[in-house]
Amino acid sequence: MKPSTLIASFALLVLAGAVLLFHQQTRLKSASTKVPAEKIPPLTASKPRPKPRPSPEISLITDTGLHWEERIAAVRDLPTQLGEASIDFLFAYLSAPHDENEENRYLVCNEIMEILRKRSLSPHLYNRQLCHLIATPSVDPVIRDYAAQHLAQWISGISPEATEPDPTQIPRAVEMMLDEAAHPANAQLTLSGTIFQAMADAIRNGSEEMKSHRPALIEKAMQVLTDPTFSTFNRSSAMQAAAQLNAPELREKSLDLAQNPQSPADLRLSAIAALGKVGNPGDKALLTILSEDPAYHYAATAALQNLSNRPISQ
Repeated sequence: MKPSTLIASFALLVLAGAVLLFHQQTRLKSASTKVPAEKIPPLTASKPRPKPRPSPEISLITDTGLHWEERIAAVRDLPTQLGEASIDFLFAYLSAPHDENEENRYLVCNEIMEILRKRSLSPHLYNRQLCHLIATPSVDPVIRDYAAQHLAQWISGISPEATEPDPTQIPRAVEMMLDEAAHPANAQLTLSGTIFQAMADAIRNGSEEMKSHRPALIEKAMQVLTDPTFSTFNRSSAMQAAAQLNAPELREKSLDLAQNPQSPADLRLSAIAALGKVGNPGDKALLTILSEDPAYHYAATAALQNLSNRPISQ
């Protein structure tokens, strides 16, 4: 396995774990919302399709009576070519309500999305199904987060072993995800922050097609950052995404938040870190002062070092 592939897969696993931990600690509620139909690729064909029936190998995956490790092993043993009925059944399982008694369901669901991303699926089908999971409010919030991570990695082209994404589907997928990231109904869910983090990584490390979406991501990130109705996690994630993409318009807002003692601590830490990427030499005085505060010492010291290590013209 190439180092870049290993790093990307590890980063995805870390981000998935962080999202799951956040959900276990916080049970947040969100108002239901309707997403414009044109934002979501249609899920049904012109002809009615029969209800999907599980094959024996699919039944093992969804059998909650089995130990979760056996179920994950069954996911990894799926054949390279999967029938459409099997794919439909797996995505129906992903979108089903969460059963509190089902052991490690999220690990199983994450593994399903990971393996399907690497199987020989129709590019349009994988894109369509993940878009549906992300944009459907009734889907478990953790599953929506996982779907956003996998879709961002897939359309970026970061994983060479995955099915080749359909270039014609990328703009619609990006637009849908960024709209979800800035949607008021997701203000208190982690979906917004997850999308910003995953998409910033996809744009930085992905194809030239992905890089062309940098302005759109920065615009949405600044919109969420300046909206106090969004959670601190989402606003911090939006700031981090804009900083990763070296957005010059971020400096003024970062400076305001960093020097304001009333700013939420997490948001202030992100603002200090952002100054290390988008600040100018004039910001060193503030960072020096903040470095003397035990709460912000490490963040401010790192920002000072980053600021000193990159060429900046005043």
